[in-house]
Amino acid sequence: MTIHQDMIYFASHHLYIEIGRPLRNIASQKIPESIKGPPFSINISNKQGAPMQIGKKVKQLREERKMSLTELCEQSGVQLATLSRMEHLKMTGTLESHMKIAQALGVSLPQLYSDIIREEKKVEVKTSKSPSEIFVHSQKSSYEILTAKVLSKKMMPILFKIEPGGETHQEQNHAGCEKFIFVLEGKIEAKIAQETYSLSKNNTLYFDASLEHKFVNAGKALARVICVSTPVAL
Repeated sequence: MTIHQDMIYFASHHLYIEIGRPLRNIASQKIPESIKGPPFSINISNKQGAPMQIGKKVKQLREERKMSLTELCEQSGVQLATLSRMEHLKMTGTLESHMKIAQALGVSLPQLYSDIIREEKKVEVKTSKSPSEIFVHSQKSSYEILTAKVLSKKMMPILFKIEPGGETHQEQNHAGCEKFIFVLEGKIEAKIAQETYSLSKNNTLYFDASLEHKFVNAGKALARVICVSTPVAL
């Protein structure tokens, strides 16, 4: 899956970063305890319309501490040219540079990233003409994410399509993740842990998604199922 915007995303103890490239897991990077914070999700936009970008926040924190750019360079180990380009909104920097800057400024990563969340629309409409992201489980099952910029959302709505004889991959989300299922048409079996639940049109199911689960088409026609999960988990 490719996210077409600069993004940093924390989920449980996993950390992901996206800077114009496909999302990649860099959870192996050690984050100093002094700058760790609670799980959070933010967008960092390169557009001038963002209310507060990372470079502006760095400059604000630096000036509040009456620290020169040269002093920040010396204390963080981040090159002076990089800091200057960040403060002039020419670049966002890397996660490693953000960690060093946060330590030098005496703040946590969540504090460094606060106030730079781009203003999002309160209402989003998706039509049949809107760009769609469709992912294939197998030849007989696929799903479509029903909203844009899903990593900035608090829940993820998707539409499953399962052909007769098809099934989704078995999943097991992290602790605290929950899912709600609504069958639009067809018949499915929801296999959750050691139990099997038979569902048909207009039936619903709510369950703890940290349990192993998958969905199987139990009928002779296409099954279409709305699934809403929270928090967002890919």
